[in-house]
Amino acid sequence: DYDLIPQELLKCISCNCESGCNNQRCGCRKHGLKCTNLCSNCHENCSNTDKETFEEMSDSEEIIYEELATNRDVEFEDPEDVADYEDTSELESSIDEEEIRPKLKRQKTN
Repeated sequence: DYDLIPQELLKCISCNCESGCNNQRCGCRKHGLKCTNLCSNCHENCSNTDKETFEEMSDSEEIIYEELATNRDVEFEDPEDVADYEDTSELESSIDEEEIRPKLKRQKTN
């Protein structure tokens, strides 16, 4: 069973400070990093963070971000190629079922 992020790496990119991260004892500051949500104790009193880092994302923002991350490698069709496809959405609704039923009955009896 492997961790998604190795523990040794987590130790380098997060801290356990309780005093505000304002000196070189802060693991993040020591490595030239800003504190993030990975840090366990410093969230309210941290002086080594971008304030936006700790804002909660709404569910809709999170979904949009996940969709963008998932679709990042998807190739989009060339708009010229899309024009070659026929729009059949209106055709399906314009078919008269009464017109089709007699034809189906004749096919079944043959």
